[in-house]
Amino acid sequence: MLARLHRAGELTAVYVPDSQDEAMRDLSRAREDAVIATRKAKQRLNSFLLKNGFIYSGRTKYTKAYLMIQCIHAPNFKEYIIL
Repeated sequence: MLARLHRAGELTAVYVPDSQDEAMRDLSRAREDAVIATRKAKQRLNSFLLKNGFIYSGRTKYTKAYLMIQCIHAPNFKEYIIL
């Protein structure tokens, strides 16, 4: 059966990745996961701050000035623990 398919030209070559290719794929997947996790964390932080009335009026939200949340005084102790 396999010989017949080969004669008919219906088989295609398949590339089997080596260990370096797999390592690069793993690195790429890990980076993508880290980017997604960072974006979600920024969205959660921004949502929390907006919910509690802390609005940043600067140009970009994630500069050193924005992330200096030590200066924020949360009215509730539980919210202060979150920060």
